[in-house]
Amino acid sequence: MSRDASFAPAFIWYSIAMNAIYTSRWNEEFGTRVTLERMVAATTKAVSLAPDDALAHARHSASLTVLGQFDAAAAAADRAFALASND
Repeated sequence: MSRDASFAPAFIWYSIAMNAIYTSRWNEEFGTRVTLERMVAATTKAVSLAPDDALAHARHSASLTVLGQFDAAAAAADRAFALASND
């Protein structure tokens, strides 16, 4: 991400890594607000960089769900399905 701040897949995969850290008890960042905020920030950036990327919206939906923003998560999921209805 530091090499190319406009490369949306890097933010998507970073959010996946943050999700693993947030949900796995094998580290001291398990369940921390900071990790959750990093995950949401990464997916927000991915969606802004690639508004037509279904995976970006799907990951954003997942991160918003963990954050407890269920209406926004549902909207992001709907957008992901609209972009890639056959996936």
